[in-house]
Amino acid sequence: WVFTFLSAIPILVYYYQVCFFYNDHGDDHWVWIYVLCILVVIPMVFILIFNSIIFVFVRSSTRRIRQAKIATTIPGSATLSQQHTRDVHLLKHILFLFVVFILGWGPLYIIVILPDYILAALPSWLPLPLQVPPAISCMVQIADLFIYNREIRQYLKQQIYHCLHLA
Repeated sequence: WVFTFLSAIPILVYYYQVCFFYNDHGDDHWVWIYVLCILVVIPMVFILIFNSIIFVFVRSSTRRIRQAKIATTIPGSATLSQQHTRDVHLLKHILFLFVVFILGWGPLYIIVILPDYILAALPSWLPLPLQVPPAISCMVQIADLFIYNREIRQYLKQQIYHCLHLA
């Protein structure tokens, strides 16, 4: 919470200065760089850190289970390869969500911080379609939460069956 409030202070100070001291926007390039950092770079770092922690925890758990399975079962059983497959699947899923985040939010804010001479060379309509990927990114990530959470899937399935009187 503290970080959230503190991260908004530079933008509030900037708009206060623009409203009361300057009547033109002047050099507001730093604000867009700050917005890019707050909306893309810092979340990207947090995503990498937390997903790395999750993957390391799952990987160490898999190794503990593997050691216990080796001691109690026949070597080369199918469960060992299933555990490895599960780890690979988790890593692919984490990378997929990371790429969806970067491709969704990155382009719009990167184009905003481009220097004026490059922006002048780009078509004027380009920023408008770049507002669509962030919305698609949010929808994909929300849908992903529903698709990959077994408990939510089962609950929704039960509710749909109950509403349609199939169960």
